[in-house]
Amino acid sequence: MLEVPVTPAPLTEGDWALLRLLQPGPKTAEQLAQRLGVTRSAVRTRLARLVPWGLVERAIESPSGPGRPAHHYRLTASGRNVLRRVMPELAVALWQELRRDQNPQAQRGLLQRVARAMAGELAGQVSGSTPQERLESLARMFQARNIQAQVEPASEGQLPVLTVHDCPYAALAEEDRSICALERMALAQVVDAPLRLSQCRFQGKDYCQFQPGC
Repeated sequence: MLEVPVTPAPLTEGDWALLRLLQPGPKTAEQLAQRLGVTRSAVRTRLARLVPWGLVERAIESPSGPGRPAHHYRLTASGRNVLRRVMPELAVALWQELRRDQNPQAQRGLLQRVARAMAGELAGQVSGSTPQERLESLARMFQARNIQAQVEPASEGQLPVLTVHDCPYAALAEEDRSICALERMALAQVVDAPLRLSQCRFQGKDYCQFQPGC
């Protein structure tokens, strides 16, 4: 059974945002401040609560050359369990059972059906007549759900890129990377254009990037 620690006070939206930023790997207070759009002082104030609660720990990294050691912050096991609470164990178990003992063709069919269902839920919340407009609308929808996302506008000869920093399906994706393909298929249907996952947080990045194109 997944043990979720009880914190002395409820976690705020800012706490959740900071914990999600640490999910891919350690970061400095300065990096966290830049990503959250707040001051380092504000980040340190938040860390001063999360560290004693056992959700975050501080590590000292010695520089490879001249300079002072850098303090990095990373999630503890308890911190990861807190994040997984938003994607209960039941969802992971159900997904595993759905895919159990299915041949590759049946698994692809399952992914396609679930992707269509997800796209149907999202489509009514996304507007725009072009892939870029729909990607921008999709990013705003993610932001409204406290998921950091933005679109880099297309420049001459290039395509727009949707960057998502906080994976809404992280617990499932850690168990089964086909969730990444499922999300790509669903978003492609919402955007009404082929999408490719050009960068992925589970390949060591701090984000996932979706770009129109085969």
